[in-house]
Amino acid sequence: MKQIHRIFISAALCLAGALLFAYGVTSHPSAILPEKDSGPEMIRSEPQLVKEASIGGVRLDESGNIRLTYTGTPPKDCAT
Repeated sequence: MKQIHRIFISAALCLAGALLFAYGVTSHPSAILPEKDSGPEMIRSEPQLVKEASIGGVRLDESGNIRLTYTGTPPKDCAT
């Protein structure tokens, strides 16, 4: 009986982890403002936002909003 409880708890934790991962990847969009104050904001998913941050394509402004650092096509390589 103790072995069944361990298997059940392990399976429940794995399922909860998979659900949280799926939530973070698909259901957690963020608004990104353009480089200048003109233009509408864009909604990006978390993986897209991580990619933008890794190539130096976004930054936080003074008020805590996420802004693009480019206009047109994004940078190709990592900033570092």
